[in-house]
Amino acid sequence: MEHMFFHCPIAQFVWKIAPVRWEGLHDLQNNMWRWWEAVNQAEIMAYGKERINLTANILWQIWKVRNRTHFEQKKGEAREIIGKAQQEWAEYEEVTGQQSKEHVGEERAVQQVRMRDSPKEGVIRINTDAAINSNLIRTRKGIIARKWTWEILRAKGVRESKQGQALMEETLAIRMALQMARQAKWEKIEVLSDCKAAVDMIFSNNVQDDHLATVQEDIEDLMKGFEQCTVSFVSRSANVGSHRIAKFATQLVNDIDWENNFPTWLVEAANNDWKAETSFL
Repeated sequence: MEHMFFHCPIAQFVWKIAPVRWEGLHDLQNNMWRWWEAVNQAEIMAYGKERINLTANILWQIWKVRNRTHFEQKKGEAREIIGKAQQEWAEYEEVTGQQSKEHVGEERAVQQVRMRDSPKEGVIRINTDAAINSNLIRTRKGIIARKWTWEILRAKGVRESKQGQALMEETLAIRMALQMARQAKWEKIEVLSDCKAAVDMIFSNNVQDDHLATVQEDIEDLMKGFEQCTVSFVSRSANVGSHRIAKFATQLVNDIDWENNFPTWLVEAANNDWKAETSFL
């Protein structure tokens, strides 16, 4: 077991890229039971149970890949193992309701907002969302970028340990989306947020808060660097993908940044966003 879970080349790479870390337990990897006992001691820590659950999913995926290799002669890859473990863990958390459901700002009814225009060819649509958890003093942001054909290009989740303020975090998420687009060298973009206050604030000439005013100036400067750039409001029902990423990021040790390959739950959420948007076109 120790060789399969820790010492074989694939397992070693799996733990190297895994989004959960168990520093200080390397010396216990020659004894599976001692290592697992030490892991379970983290349950009393903040998000300890979630870290243990994700670790169990990683072990389970390693075991399944080993069986496919042995019985079906099908080799697996470390990134496939991690991706599948994260996917199944997230689905489990969603079903059991263990993830936080607190969302930034006021709870608002689903708003049926008719989109102004259908997606323009060549325009990258970037949905953003932010959420805070005041009890754990944690914030998280989710960003998902799609082609005009609705195909996902990139997804990003960022978590921070700080006391967040709703409007500020939503505005920072918009700024982060613009920064990501600049780094990717996209020329034509539309940033979408389900926080109308943040969208309105960006174009306001009367921002009283100095910190928000600074972020507003950053956003204005970033927008000038694109051939075409708009920031728009979108209904919550058409912004599920970025919200799911924000929730997912809360549970991880490291930020997430996906390109090319995306979890099934994210693809489904993005498809639901597409259906919600196109139903009003």
